[in-house]
Amino acid sequence: MYRYELDSIIEDLATAYRVDIHHVTQETTDLLFLDHGFRKYVYGDFDYSLLFNDMIHDIEDTTPVSYIDSFGVNYLIFKENLPQTSDERYTILGAYTTESYSQLNLTSLLNSNGVPLSMLENVSSFFNRCPVINDIQQWHTLIIRLLYRYYGREVSIQYRQFSTDSLSTAVNYEKLNSIPDSMVQFAELEERYEVENRLIKAVTAGDTSSALNITNEFMKYRMAPRISDPIRDAKDMVIAVNTLLRKAAESAYVAPLYIDNLNAKLTIDIENCSTVSQVYSVNSNIIRRYCMLVKTYSRANYHSIIRDTLNYIDVHYQEELSLSFFAQKFTVTKNYLSALFHEQVGMTLTDYINSTRIQHSLLLLNTTDNSMSDIAIACGFNDANYFTRAFKKHKGKSPSEYRKSLR
Repeated sequence: MYRYELDSIIEDLATAYRVDIHHVTQETTDLLFLDHGFRKYVYGDFDYSLLFNDMIHDIEDTTPVSYIDSFGVNYLIFKENLPQTSDERYTILGAYTTESYSQLNLTSLLNSNGVPLSMLENVSSFFNRCPVINDIQQWHTLIIRLLYRYYGREVSIQYRQFSTDSLSTAVNYEKLNSIPDSMVQFAELEERYEVENRLIKAVTAGDTSSALNITNEFMKYRMAPRISDPIRDAKDMVIAVNTLLRKAAESAYVAPLYIDNLNAKLTIDIENCSTVSQVYSVNSNIIRRYCMLVKTYSRANYHSIIRDTLNYIDVHYQEELSLSFFAQKFTVTKNYLSALFHEQVGMTLTDYINSTRIQHSLLLLNTTDNSMSDIAIACGFNDANYFTRAFKKHKGKSPSEYRKSLR
């Protein structure tokens, strides 16, 4: 096989797997392509030349090398045979991963690499863009077959693992001498992800009993402590669970407002813990609270227009809202929206808007001495008299009578 044929086939293969491919020499200086600037973002003043030199260290002429770093980012590298030249050129395939990472997994990765959780969102963006090769053995087999035809001799891949945070010192490779160990680790990861997915499904269904049982099973797969403070380590893990279940509630079409409110309260509960046992007690409470949230506020059975209408009212209840406004917003007739809303919610759109505003007025009536006019305006009622009539319809007494009953 000629050089140009190998280049063409491997480029087609990389395209099929959505993996970046680069041909580089030791003189190459622009190396951000290795991870699209990911490590520079995470570590600040990161020297990519050290990473590159570590990658090509002691690569033999006909031995491709599979690298995996402490973030689970993979590369496959081999030396190219260039006749009639003394330059050494390398083909680098990557970066890619061998699995999709959940928020919980990424949180564990950040902890293990000493990266603050404040970077989670941007780190997630990198991994979301990173191609995933689920069948890594098939990928390696295809590369081996191509290189066998090119080199004209048997080819075997050498496995190496390196730690990004050791790049400023001497190279410290850990050669992976046996595939079985890595396959065992992969099997354990698959089991953990399967349990994680079952937990998400249970919470999405609001099944508290199943979710608690699965949580006990899930805790068997806890990562080893990443920092010296066991309380902080436990808190970070439970925060990750909180984030995971937040996504489960979103999948159940719980309104974002309710999810944000619960998430904020639970985060405070976690941070207020002073012992590890308290942290894991809060973890059980998190499961129960999210399941209850789903059972109480899930809008999965609503038509998408009704769901969007309710979500909009939750946030914009102080604004001018009407049947005409929503009919125009969702490009439907007023009669259609009115009938659909009453059928699915069990009340008219106007009654629901007023009910939402009155619920907010209760807090002001309980905690302030504001006038009825001020409370009415703050809750979206432009007329204090209309506020009084609507309040009495929903609560059986006027706002003034309600306030007096509290004292």
